[in-house]
Amino acid sequence: MAKAASSDELRTGFEEHLEQTKGHVKRLEEIFESLDESPKGKKCVGMEGLVKEGSEVMEEGFEDAVLDAGLIGAARRVEHYEMAAYGAVCEICPSPQFCPALKATTLECRRESHLL
Repeated sequence: MAKAASSDELRTGFEEHLEQTKGHVKRLEEIFESLDESPKGKKCVGMEGLVKEGSEVMEEGFEDAVLDAGLIGAARRVEHYEMAAYGAVCEICPSPQFCPALKATTLECRRESHLL
């Protein structure tokens, strides 16, 4: 999506968010490791569908501003889905003292929710 964005600011935002997401994945792996569990699970068809929708936006041939608006909408849907996954982790591991990595992930999730 970063490559498809017409706005430099949007492109940069997508790239920065990708790096943040990599950090979230690392923290989630740490949480699962602390629980002696595997972070691997079933393929998520919901997320797969959201990513497909984002790809379809890029293939529509929209003008720059309309394309960027479509990309933002697709990214927001993915972000909401991602935040729901973090919420599930919070339910599994409700105490930050029990899972120290959770505290940072929860705080970042809250910060990101204000950006939507």
